[in-house]
Amino acid sequence: MADAPRKRRWPLFLVIGLALLALAAWWVDRQLQPQRLALTVLAALGESQGLALSFDGPPDYALRPEPRLLLPNFTARQPGAAAPLLTARRLEVSLPWDTIWGGGEEVVVTRFELDQPALDLAALADWRQSRPEAPFKLPTLTQGVLVTNGRVVGSDWRMHALDLEFAELRPDRPFRVDAKGRFERGTLSVAFEAVSSIRRAGLASPFELQATGRVGQDELDAPWSLAVDGQFDFANDAEPGRSQLEIAALSFDGDSPLPSFNATGSANFGEPATLALTGTMPRWPKDWPVLPEPEASAELPLEFSLAYDGPADLSDPLSLEVTRGETRLDARLVIADLQAWLANEARTPLPPMLGRFTAPSLEIEGFTLENVQADLVEPAAASEE
Repeated sequence: MADAPRKRRWPLFLVIGLALLALAAWWVDRQLQPQRLALTVLAALGESQGLALSFDGPPDYALRPEPRLLLPNFTARQPGAAAPLLTARRLEVSLPWDTIWGGGEEVVVTRFELDQPALDLAALADWRQSRPEAPFKLPTLTQGVLVTNGRVVGSDWRMHALDLEFAELRPDRPFRVDAKGRFERGTLSVAFEAVSSIRRAGLASPFELQATGRVGQDELDAPWSLAVDGQFDFANDAEPGRSQLEIAALSFDGDSPLPSFNATGSANFGEPATLALTGTMPRWPKDWPVLPEPEASAELPLEFSLAYDGPADLSDPLSLEVTRGETRLDARLVIADLQAWLANEARTPLPPMLGRFTAPSLEIEGFTLENVQADLVEPAAASEE
């Protein structure tokens, strides 16, 4: 009869077991409530990155087929900073369980989606300076990124209506990005659609870029297309803090008054910034000042060399050399002044530049001039020294 008490006790064990299961289920459900889960995840992530991460509104989540967290009105801010470095109307992130539990050395995220994000580059730079130095580690995004109607804020420029998408990102693997948007600086507006193919995802790689768009400024409204084949180096171990771009081939085609040209060269981004291009112009834009004879009838392309060394906003004058046979122009000009001249339908015959023009001969109104040398003395205000 010793089994009888045990038989009478098993309903008690069952009740206690069910109570414990119910308590565990309540605890798990409480921990997985969207609000609590989102706050827990953001607190851990924000502490690791030195950021205050927040959202405004009811969040949502799913656990199948893998964890997915959706946050409305997301904000990332460096503690104590006046402006956030990133905001988004909606942020959705999906990531595998291994990443959540920290099961591997590689950082793997399934997908990011951002709706109406705004990135402040000045605030981003301040945050980066506050972070300890560490080797750059590119994450793996197995299903890529989707950005819709984004905005990037620079010092004196803006990028609006930015749509960006790529399907996958893996370190040192081929990588393709599709983007479109509108760049604005002062009265200048450049709408673009671009596709970039990168051979090795990372800080340095060969790349190809194809882009089309329209440029507008005051009275100017003209289409353009661009193709670039080159290599970028954002690490630049020789000069930390500077990024380098080697241009193996560049082809720009614009409707007049925009020029068309082919070039090779290099650029360095930082302070100071440098640019060097050498190339040819197959034709003289029809809306530029009419060339005198024999230059107007010459079939030889114009060869040019362009160099800049100054602030990254291109506010300093750049040097330009243009040659065709024995005819030569050496000039200095400011990009902003040239843009304003191109956009003005009532522009002066000569562009705003300083320099010297030489030619073996010119025909002007029926007269032939030999061994011509002329100084260009109509400077733009910004190019005066």
